[in-house]
Amino acid sequence: MTRAERGSHREPTRKRRLVSILASRRFSLVLGLTLLLFSAIYGSHLRLQLVWNSNKYGYGPTLYELDPFQEYFVANILLERGLDYLTYLNHYNNLTHIFWYPWGRDFTHSVYIGLPFFSIITYQVAKVFNPALTLYEWMVYLPPLFFIISLVGVYLALREVSGDVSAGLASLVYSLMFNSRQLAGFTVKYSIGLAFLSLAVYLHIRAWKRKDYLTASLAGLALGLAALSWAGFNVVFAAMVAHIVLIPLLRSPSKQEVLMWILEYLPLFILQLAAPTYGLRYIVRSVGILGPASLILLLIGYAVHRLKVGRFAPQLGTLAERPSILYLLILVLVALGGTYVVLRGGIALAGKALAAVGLGSLSHVLVETVAEYQPSGAQDIIASLGIAVVYAVLSISYIVLSNLLRKRSSRYGWYVLIASLVVIIGALIYSRQGLPASTFAVSLATAVGLISLGIASMSRDDEFFLIVLFALALVGSLNISYFIYLLAVPTVILAGMLLHVIVTRMLVGRTSLLTRILSIVLLLIFLSSAALQASTMWVRAYSAQLPTLVEASLGLNVEAPVWVDALRWIRENTSKDSVIVSWWDYGYWISVVGQRASVADGATINATQIEILADALTSTEERALDIMTQKFRIRPDKLYVAAYEVFLVDTSTSTFSPGPLVLGGTILGADAAKGVAAIYKIAGKNPPVYVYSSSAAGVAVGLPDWTSKNLTSTLLYGMLLDAAYRVWGPSGFRAVFIYKDPQIPPEIPRPNLTLFEPAYISTSLLFSQGSYSVYVLLAVYKPVVATT
Repeated sequence: MTRAERGSHREPTRKRRLVSILASRRFSLVLGLTLLLFSAIYGSHLRLQLVWNSNKYGYGPTLYELDPFQEYFVANILLERGLDYLTYLNHYNNLTHIFWYPWGRDFTHSVYIGLPFFSIITYQVAKVFNPALTLYEWMVYLPPLFFIISLVGVYLALREVSGDVSAGLASLVYSLMFNSRQLAGFTVKYSIGLAFLSLAVYLHIRAWKRKDYLTASLAGLALGLAALSWAGFNVVFAAMVAHIVLIPLLRSPSKQEVLMWILEYLPLFILQLAAPTYGLRYIVRSVGILGPASLILLLIGYAVHRLKVGRFAPQLGTLAERPSILYLLILVLVALGGTYVVLRGGIALAGKALAAVGLGSLSHVLVETVAEYQPSGAQDIIASLGIAVVYAVLSISYIVLSNLLRKRSSRYGWYVLIASLVVIIGALIYSRQGLPASTFAVSLATAVGLISLGIASMSRDDEFFLIVLFALALVGSLNISYFIYLLAVPTVILAGMLLHVIVTRMLVGRTSLLTRILSIVLLLIFLSSAALQASTMWVRAYSAQLPTLVEASLGLNVEAPVWVDALRWIRENTSKDSVIVSWWDYGYWISVVGQRASVADGATINATQIEILADALTSTEERALDIMTQKFRIRPDKLYVAAYEVFLVDTSTSTFSPGPLVLGGTILGADAAKGVAAIYKIAGKNPPVYVYSSSAAGVAVGLPDWTSKNLTSTLLYGMLLDAAYRVWGPSGFRAVFIYKDPQIPPEIPRPNLTLFEPAYISTSLLFSQGSYSVYVLLAVYKPVVATT
């Protein structure tokens, strides 16, 4: 053999050896773990960016958003007085009266114990390494830790259902996705709940794949810890319940599987029974009933399948021969009966739960005014989850179609596929007509359609569970954007499963050239799309973040310390028994940072009080003062009212314009914006609204009609306008409403406040260009009688 022939012979051998190395389990494990380690380090770096940004402005580690301040308040008290003190932290305790004044707040039954307990226990460990660390600082750093736990759960789940390489790649994409609940400082129940739920998903998949009792118990424990931390665990629990309840439609359940579900549900049951926020009533009269009901239905399914060989088989005839059909009839009856009980009020559902299934119209008006409870569209989901959600849908399609083509499915599989598509498309057409309950119809059709496809294709337990979880999380996310970060978990796992198929097709020697080329293209599309979105959107979003308190909750990530300064002034210049009235969003800041009582915090546990507050802010001075002193029982000399808004100042015309401001296609506003969007609505009133439209900016939006005396005579709008006149009026500036007639904008007269006067006013410059500047103004007013 010549040297040239030997060289040509070695070339294919080297390629085969390289392919063999790439396909080896050892190489896959090393590469997967390397990607996981990199994902954990770089993902944590992104999520800690907020702390470094805060440090640049001299604020140090600062909690993000509003709810974390309540979590810190509870954790700090329990750190000082012991974990068992939670049972005393109710509305009878004077410590709680700075929330929901004058009634106080029952933290015992309104706070999930998972986060404060976890914060305190882990803080004791962290202090060993850094004795100077404070609990406040430690709670700022917890969300990146929760991210790492969640990341490990996603990686292990993918490794269980696919392989190390795909698990590593999907984990990397998960680490890059922007997730506000994992930002340093956003220490909320969602953050810790998501961490434990990721572990619960992994353990549930592993338990049912391996039929392992211990893993099933650990899955239940992880789910129970998630339940102690966040009510959103119910989405994953519902997916588990659906998986278990529908097993008799897939196959004959075994005694082992019945025992496994008992062992998996038992830890959750015990923890819910013992937790003050749940208890027996939740298990019997609320969503918790899914647990006992699922166990009963699984036992029924087991019994139905035993009829085939039982002594009553001859009498039952066809039903005994087709146990799946009999069980399906039972399921339909149970579903109809459950729906009837829910509509009759026999089972209580929270407003968020109703909104998540498309029945938000049945919940309190408060729910539809919360920004994160607004519906999201496909564009929002793709912006948040990127190419992964596209590949997740492709993964489900691959699972269903490959099972149908392999004859694994039932003989009705193709009919179910067609029927599911018809139902989903029909529901979408129905929703376009604007008919009643159209959102619920689309939600139901989407969930039932996807789940039916999983059943008809006879998917494996892990595949079926992930399809159900994706379906429920997708429906929840479409109805309220709040659940998008939970949707990321099944999305990334399903996308990773498809990546495993793609990588396998690339490395298997018997794969055709066309299939190999297609696999390479699909892999490159996934990686390049994820990298592009990460560099242009996700990473930039992380790098731009500032603590909400520092940027005045405006979403601009520009330093605007009006709330920082105002809360300091409140602490230092008001008596400890003072009460600060503001819109409910800022209650946590006032109570925890300002250390003064607020009439409503960031929770929705007292809708009646929020309605009264809305009424006061949208009423005249006289009525507002009467409500605050009579219904809130605040002494006039202890009463302060706080509000803030953005203003556009034009030095060329010596005018200022009150917000909300329409800047291009963006609407920037604070309390005045919330007034017409939420406060008036909650108060049961119709706000004076002017509809501004701009074809150039492509917007049509309802703005407060500042030229209406009915608007400026209210306490909220009168305060804001009066404060602005006090700031810019002495320089000869006058207020105008630029959106009513941009060429000759009508002037807005200064309101004549007689019962309230300013106690404190501060402004921060947001940005300026030429003669135009945008400021944020915060005003604290008090009754005039307080000084007499």
